[in-house]
Amino acid sequence: MKLITRKVRKSDLEIVLNWRNQDFVRNQMISNDFISFEEHIKWFESLDNKLNHIFIYSLEKTDVGYMSCKITDLKKGIFDVSLYCGNLSYLGHPINFLSMIYIHDYTFRKLKLKKSITRIKNDNHSSININKKIGYIFHKKFNSQFDIYFLENQNFEKSRKKLNKLIEMIS
Repeated sequence: MKLITRKVRKSDLEIVLNWRNQDFVRNQMISNDFISFEEHIKWFESLDNKLNHIFIYSLEKTDVGYMSCKITDLKKGIFDVSLYCGNLSYLGHPINFLSMIYIHDYTFRKLKLKKSITRIKNDNHSSININKKIGYIFHKKFNSQFDIYFLENQNFEKSRKKLNKLIEMIS
């Protein structure tokens, strides 16, 4: 199994929007409103490419999901990762776990960032479990539905070492 990634291009926006507007994806978002194509285009065109790194991940020739890194504090090296499987056929598939490893390798190793702070819906147990496996630690409640987790580079590297055999086995 080989994870394939590509930077999101304007020609990808329709598939990304279709994935994002699906109930099973939207219901896990802080902003879970249905998004129009015009709003989506405006969002994409407003992105600062130095602070936003957005990818589609695929398995062989099948697009599976979306992942991004949004740098929220460049001086301190703080970022937020977002990832979702948009292809219903691949929910629960190991490719999603590999994509989590990829985006964190990319942010910590390539971009040299230091800390991820992210919000996860507190009833999204699969996302919480995956994030904890790679080293995320509960920080505090964000609101009644979302919790804040953080991950520092050294914790990711420790977890990554423990997961190397699993990563090799599924990739």
